[in-house]
Amino acid sequence: MRQSHTKSAQLDLFGPQGSSGSVPTPQWQNLPRQTRRKVTCVLARLLMEHCQEETDEPGAGTGDRLPSGESGDV
Repeated sequence: MRQSHTKSAQLDLFGPQGSSGSVPTPQWQNLPRQTRRKVTCVLARLLMEHCQEETDEPGAGTGDRLPSGESGDV
């Protein structure tokens, strides 16, 4: 039998700030340790997958490199 879960509010990341019915974004430090760990692991996995996709493409990244001697100052 499926366990019932309390309904959590969905964060509106793209709506206007202060719109009625919006839920305030929780502070990272206030999230449960298990939640912070899960989010960190998911983000790390996504970054690793993205890096892997970049290196799997033929010629990937060759246009992004600076010639030697040039700094990356913006």
